[in-house]
Amino acid sequence: MDFNFFFFLKLLLTSFLVVGSSVLATRYPGPAGVIIALPITSFLALAWARIAGQTNLQTASFLESIGWITLSGLGLFFLTPYLLRSGYSFWFSFSMGFLSLVLGCYVVLYVQRSIS
Repeated sequence: MDFNFFFFLKLLLTSFLVVGSSVLATRYPGPAGVIIALPITSFLALAWARIAGQTNLQTASFLESIGWITLSGLGLFFLTPYLLRSGYSFWFSFSMGFLSLVLGCYVVLYVQRSIS
């Protein structure tokens, strides 16, 4: 398969998924959340990497890193809605959620290094 065709196929499919989900979220936040929460992007990235020649060891490392980084994002998904429901503005809530994501990344990296 031609590299340019494959690149644009990946770009088109992945972009459609992200943009489609954000459009869907304006009318149907529940189903859009389910689509985004599914590890579809991880599946796509795994498929694209495998087609590009990634080895089993590289795939295993990639999956572990996804697992670890998913843990760091939990603060964003629980703190932001809590703050919004408590009456804080969107941008404040989003900023605090993002800050919890960054702090979560540092915590996860520290724990990961400690057990490795």
